[in-house]
Amino acid sequence: MNVIRLSTEALANLGHAIAGLVRAALALGGYPHVKGRRTPQTPGKPDEVPDTPQRAPEIRDEPRDDETRKPKVERTPEDNEERAHLQEQEQLCEAICRGMDDEWQRLETLLRLFEEEFEREIEPGPAPVETVETSLPQGQESGEVKEDRSTPDRELTQLEQPPPTEPSISEPEPPVSQPPADVLPHSSEPGADTEDSQKGKRPPLKRGGRPRTDREDVKKAVEEANHKYPKPEIVCWQRERQWVAAVEVPEDLLADSRLAAFQNGLPLVQDAWREDCWRLWEARGHVVVRWDEEEATCEEGITLGAAPCLLFKLSGEDKEEGRYVRYPSSGLYLAMVPQDWARDESSAGSPPRTPEPVSMDGYEGHFFILEKGSDAKIAFHTPAGKRVVEATASRFELIGARLKDANEDMGPLFGQGPPQILAAGQRGWRDIATVVVGEEGAGRHKWRTQFSPEPTLTVQELPSELAARGCGWYFLRFYDTDDDLVESMDFRFLTSLMDIRTPKSSPLPSKDGHHATRIEFLHDLNCSVQHSGELSAGIHIERSDERTAVTIPPDPLCDLTRWRVCTAVGPSLEVAALVERVWWAIAEEDNQPTEWGDRPVTLCREDFRATSRKAVWIRFPRKRWTNGVLLGFAASDARRFEVRVTEEVTSIPLRDFGDAQELGILGEHTLGLWIPAQPSRQSSLIGRIVVKAACKFCDFLTDWEEKMFSHIQSFHMGEFFRTLTYEELRSRVPSLPAEIYKCGYCPAYTPSDDLKNLTSTIIKHLEVCPKVPRGSGPIKRKFGRITDVDEIRRNVLGLRGLPLVHGCNVDNVCTFEVAEDGEGDKRMDHLIKNHRTALYQFR
Repeated sequence: MNVIRLSTEALANLGHAIAGLVRAALALGGYPHVKGRRTPQTPGKPDEVPDTPQRAPEIRDEPRDDETRKPKVERTPEDNEERAHLQEQEQLCEAICRGMDDEWQRLETLLRLFEEEFEREIEPGPAPVETVETSLPQGQESGEVKEDRSTPDRELTQLEQPPPTEPSISEPEPPVSQPPADVLPHSSEPGADTEDSQKGKRPPLKRGGRPRTDREDVKKAVEEANHKYPKPEIVCWQRERQWVAAVEVPEDLLADSRLAAFQNGLPLVQDAWREDCWRLWEARGHVVVRWDEEEATCEEGITLGAAPCLLFKLSGEDKEEGRYVRYPSSGLYLAMVPQDWARDESSAGSPPRTPEPVSMDGYEGHFFILEKGSDAKIAFHTPAGKRVVEATASRFELIGARLKDANEDMGPLFGQGPPQILAAGQRGWRDIATVVVGEEGAGRHKWRTQFSPEPTLTVQELPSELAARGCGWYFLRFYDTDDDLVESMDFRFLTSLMDIRTPKSSPLPSKDGHHATRIEFLHDLNCSVQHSGELSAGIHIERSDERTAVTIPPDPLCDLTRWRVCTAVGPSLEVAALVERVWWAIAEEDNQPTEWGDRPVTLCREDFRATSRKAVWIRFPRKRWTNGVLLGFAASDARRFEVRVTEEVTSIPLRDFGDAQELGILGEHTLGLWIPAQPSRQSSLIGRIVVKAACKFCDFLTDWEEKMFSHIQSFHMGEFFRTLTYEELRSRVPSLPAEIYKCGYCPAYTPSDDLKNLTSTIIKHLEVCPKVPRGSGPIKRKFGRITDVDEIRRNVLGLRGLPLVHGCNVDNVCTFEVAEDGEGDKRMDHLIKNHRTALYQFR
């Protein structure tokens, strides 16, 4: 029982105050201050000061008439100091008595609440009223219950316990809320309760000195007192590329000059830019926020985990703020851990962002994205081993008229009114004590309220005052019975908006590119839809009483449009409409393009070389739209490329396809794109490449190989073949004559096989040649050596059948024989069969 626990605490505080009062009284009556030290005195005897026997007795300023006048003695500094000390002790006693009176009144109220709760337990009647844990301020009437953040409904650890109130004798402490002894209730005597009951009255112990109130009024007052201030929470935010971890206190407490925060007993430093936040020293232990409430010290505690790990769920439009959670569910999370912890990518996957610095010394921040249905975890390798933070399924789900909106980072959008909360897990609402709903966004003095869910219901309605606000962006935080945050989420709603209709179409363009898309907003009669900012060219708007139709042109700059939905009077809310379309471009891999297209791009073989910096850039409709794409010349050999879920563009270097066989085949080839996440597995043609053949000896260029073969055969066969010399033929045919000579006087050719005297045969011919002139002296020897193979084949008798043999210039070892009539010329076939790649160059 909460009231019994609070009553016990009040009694304990009362005992501490009584003890302090006794010590103060003893100091006042029997421990006078002399020269900075206190000496016990004998009761019933006048004060004696052993250290100063010459000191004169104390003289009153104005003695009464019934007293014997004594000679007036001049005061010494010691007398003034003693008198000031006595006055201080008297003031201290009065303050303690006032505090004890306040504490006693608080105890009476708690006891009265306990009595009513006890009566409801033993007497039949209507359903019991739930008692909410509270701590009532001192000296406050039951009809004017004010809230005080009491300690949570659990046993405080030694670190959390506030120091005992023991006022110093030399320096008075602030008033302590303890009642004096003279206000103890007389109804505690035997028989008092019976006598008052017979008279139809309640004894003071049960009345509490205050009029009775209706039970519902008491419940309402207790709830208001318990929830006067929101509970402090651990938050984080990014500032100048550093993440700051701090405890955030309710803004209503900022006016308290004694507001302070502590972690593990050490005071925290208030942030210079956020006055409601105190920076944390480390990622574990216990955090306490302490403030004054009507001359009483109040505090709230937050227990962090035992491991040095702070886990924040990031929220907001830019994901630059977060709130501490014990267990993750889905979304983007920031884990602040020691610097010697390393991310376990085998369990957690690749990081969406590199680790970033945090405000706590020795820590750094790691980022994780947990998708619904994914098996990814938050995992680290620590010096002590592997540590995994298991993700839990979300226990709560928002149901209602959900609308299609592109602002997913700001929570889902609901039309026709606020959503309802469905408890999807088996635990339901059993351990949820409080649900806080408040206005989301930066700034102070935001609207918020809270309620206690009905444990027997699966679906809970949000407070009616939320629906009365008409629209807005709000958060939901679920707290258990120990005031610990279990889960948080945010949402938006627009009562005046009925639906947002966007036609379903493929995100990949057809062969003609993307087409215009029509979006319709269905709303109330007094509602209007206006474009936020400057209206892009090509967007056409059609308005009627209950419908606003927007035509979005096929322009990547118009895929995401923002619209402000508002009524004639009252608040408005911005919504985003997204037309899901994929775009691409060819650019340097390090420079993101500024212009995007939906038609095939012309490519060349140079773009695919190993040294190329060209890349295919693909733009997706939004972040986390897909985790991978397929790219290739054919679906059967398309290659998968991962996409970072935190980016809406990706680049794929073309050099990754440098080994594709299509690049070695003349003709046109197409580069296709597939999105595995799309159910239809539709592909889109994003690039064309025409592989051409270029002649090595002239400017002839063609993408048809047969034309290149015909060109070479007609103009460049001599570049590929040569006729063998007679020496080369004789090396192939050793039976050929060693030398062949031609007579200088007649057309006769004389072969010679005499290796010792090669000219002997031609000399013999000259001796008998009829054309040689004779009778005028010795015969003049006139002949020549023949090496021309064609001349030998034509004129040398016996060698006219000499085969026509050509040597291949591509491969000097290779020879090729051609028939005499030319019909057996198969040199081109030889080139195509054996030297195809050497016939031309690829362009």
